Amino acid sequence: MAYVNNEKKSKIQAALKPVFKKYGIKATIARNYYKSTLVVNLKSGNIDFGSDVDVVNVYHVDKYFDGIAKQCLNEILDTIKQAGEWYDESNAQIDYFNTAFYISINIGKWKKRYVYNEPKNIINALHDLGKLEIITIGRSV
Repeated sequence: MAYVNNEKKSKIQAALKPVFKKYGIKATIARNYYKSTLVVNLKSGNIDFGSDVDVVNVYHVDKYFDGIAKQCLNEILDTIKQAGEWYDESNAQIDYFNTAFYISINIGKWKKRYVYNEPKNIINALHDLGKLEIITIGRSV
């Protein structure tokens, strides 16, 4: 029976902290109501996952994502599976389901969209800090 207890959730959460820090992502980790699914909610970060994606299909990350987004999601999944001692011996053809727990990754939440922290141009960042004054020299006609 699929089940995630608090101890396993805490272990996975500790293992995911360095991954989130590496990619500059803020996220929450929880269990669903029945405690059969580990839920990862990506709140904000330095990765653009695309505007039309809300729920990640954890079985087809390579199909729907590319670049740094695919790399990040695959690393999150690998870390969850390794830290949570995940297994899946299910066989849908004979209606047999045996897995450690289910994994759900959401980009944003129901009413709160994922916030992409778009990197600033260095010149604009210095100007915003008041460390740079832009002087334009033009010709008068």
